[in-house]
Amino acid sequence: MSTNLSKQKRDDLLSKISAIRAYIAAAPCASFSAARAAVG
Repeated sequence: MSTNLSKQKRDDLLSKISAIRAYIAAAPCASFSAARAAVG
């Protein structure tokens, strides 16, 4: 069960990272610090 939970957390984290990367790639460079602040 702990392995399954760990996998779920890992997949959730990977999906968040990919979403953040897509947002940064689509946004102008000026928004990068704002994206980092929202994530941080």
